[in-house]
Amino acid sequence: MRGIDDWVHAAEVISFVGRSGVHLAEDRRDLALGLIARLILAGLIVPGDIVGQSHRPWTCSPIESIGRITQEWSAKPDPFVMPGEIVWFDLSPEGKIVGDAVLRRIG
Repeated sequence: MRGIDDWVHAAEVISFVGRSGVHLAEDRRDLALGLIARLILAGLIVPGDIVGQSHRPWTCSPIESIGRITQEWSAKPDPFVMPGEIVWFDLSPEGKIVGDAVLRRIG
């Protein structure tokens, strides 16, 4: 549960969805984009940039941020982006509550 104690980037998300058994790089990216969109719309993660030692949330709406991530990522010739290349995610307060509950449940 990396999001609990550190920021997460798109490269980690595409790596994570690879565990689902999806093999094609473009399919992994699309699955990662769907997961990211769902978490943003649920208010569990906050997209932004790292500036110095801080996460700076983007000032656009959730829909605009999903569009930005999708557009930038889809324009890349290689779906396996580098850490921090497109976006950094921080957990929202609600996301931290969910993450903590999951950690307690799995022990």
